Amino acid sequence: MLRVNIVGIGPGNPELLTNQARRAIEESNILIGDKRMLVAFGAGKHLFDTIKPSEIAEICQKADAEKDVVAVLVSGDVGFFSLAKTKILWYQQLGLFFSTIKYRLG
Repeated sequence: MLRVNIVGIGPGNPELLTNQARRAIEESNILIGDKRMLVAFGAGKHLFDTIKPSEIAEICQKADAEKDVVAVLVSGDVGFFSLAKTKILWYQQLGLFFSTIKYRLG
């Protein structure tokens, strides 16, 4: 099953990421998110500039579950501001495994 992490990147400053969020981005070879987010975190990765759920699902379905790890970058907190719960339920119906990595200060 393809591993997909929804990673909350907070305000977008790489220095403010939690260790868990940083590790998830480093382990991913595919990053999906808004262009602004990809610029900050996308060096050496396959980048997809989209925030549309249908396009994210299509990218994930085309990924190789044996080789690829996907990180969907979202601003702020993954549960409160970005509707992660709704997206996760929808993607799970497509057979994708999701985990969320929350951003936090302090």
